[in-house]
Amino acid sequence: MVQKKEKVSINGVKIENLLDKAFMEKIIKELSEEVSPISIVFVKKPNIIITIGHENEKEIESGIVHLQCSDEKTLEVVATMLDKR
Repeated sequence: MVQKKEKVSINGVKIENLLDKAFMEKIIKELSEEVSPISIVFVKKPNIIITIGHENEKEIESGIVHLQCSDEKTLEVVATMLDKR
């Protein structure tokens, strides 16, 4: 069964800023300064997938993320959280 996916774009959000700062510093130090996170995926039980991601390098630099979720209410809650950062 194909589930409907809702998608919104949010300006001013970088995935690296959603992650723990010490973790990001360690990753960059250990791997290289050329490492950038591009997505985070959450699972809300029983089967709702929430994806937050940049689609290209330009979006990483300018802080644009795309939020996808099959549940409209969950999408609205997460979008509001990201928008208020």
